[in-house]
Amino acid sequence: MSKYFLLFIVNQDGSLVYDKIFDSSLKFSSNDAIRFASTFHSMHAIAARLTPSSAEEVKGAGFMGHLEDKGIVKLRTTNFTLYCYQSYTGLKFIVAADNTVVGAKEKLKSVYEKYSDYVCKNAYQQIGMPIRSLLFDQEIDKVFKGSS
Repeated sequence: MSKYFLLFIVNQDGSLVYDKIFDSSLKFSSNDAIRFASTFHSMHAIAARLTPSSAEEVKGAGFMGHLEDKGIVKLRTTNFTLYCYQSYTGLKFIVAADNTVVGAKEKLKSVYEKYSDYVCKNAYQQIGMPIRSLLFDQEIDKVFKGSS
């Protein structure tokens, strides 16, 4: 069975706004999570700058199509694979999963939809600030239910 280990949401500034650990054997402190988020944000930005793109590709990509799949999208190691989906606003949705996982990008897009529905539409939530929403937590659990 494929397994997801953790989910991070990083804002446009590189700050960790949400983290969820699915694997209880992982020992990730709050400081480790914050350090990972800011480091990944920096690496993603460097990789996006190094990604070659021609004017022809950008012109034919459609509305904001040139923003898709820049930077680190997938990083595979011997023990896990890290997937990243970046929204048009620069928000990064990062998940670490077992190497056998299929469809992680779709899961991240689903998390983005839940974020749009349960965080962005919450009048008490400030964009870019840590997410403290029980409803959002429950929806994330539903997205990854049976996968962990």
